[in-house]
Amino acid sequence: MAEVVEVLCGRLRPQIRQGLPAEPARPHEDHRRGLAAYRSGDLGTFLDTFGASTTQGGDDNEFAAYHAIQCSDVQWPRDWRKWRADATRMDRQAPFSTWFNAWYNAPCLFWRAKPGTPVKVGGTRDLPKNILLFQDTHDAATPYADALELQKLLKGSHLVVQDGERTHCVVHRGDRRPGGVDSYFDAYWLRDELPSKPIVHVSRLGDPVPPQ
Repeated sequence: MAEVVEVLCGRLRPQIRQGLPAEPARPHEDHRRGLAAYRSGDLGTFLDTFGASTTQGGDDNEFAAYHAIQCSDVQWPRDWRKWRADATRMDRQAPFSTWFNAWYNAPCLFWRAKPGTPVKVGGTRDLPKNILLFQDTHDAATPYADALELQKLLKGSHLVVQDGERTHCVVHRGDRRPGGVDSYFDAYWLRDELPSKPIVHVSRLGDPVPPQ
């Protein structure tokens, strides 16, 4: 059985990876239950979870919309050798997601639409002064340092930082604590209230309790 699980973990790594971000949408909850079952020794539930179909009806449209933006924001390298060399190098440090990410973005290698002209962020005179940004400190896809830079460029903006979290799905995922992320978000949208400081830090929500 151990050999079977090892093979499945390799073949189903993309599905397992989807269950790791702290996002509320299904099928991520099913994935987390499957991983919790494996940890407790319930291999049957684990295999049933990751052996089943996990494709949702909207996946194709989401995939197309993602690439319509991602692949035309900038000019991606057109030489697969460049992609392969970069991925091989990064895989030594981050083997769990490197090739998943490379294949996920691979359509940009062949994207026919010409990239647009980069927008000069913060260069608009009539830019609103009440912009509210949210950021986690450990999200690999959206570096924390870039959020700090963006807050500087958007004059008058405010930034809510959740320390220690690792997702870019920051708001409305269960942080209902007073002074938590959702309290800042709700105050902004419901009452047009901004934080008292340009940058405020919120403690991490913590790991979810594994299902019983």
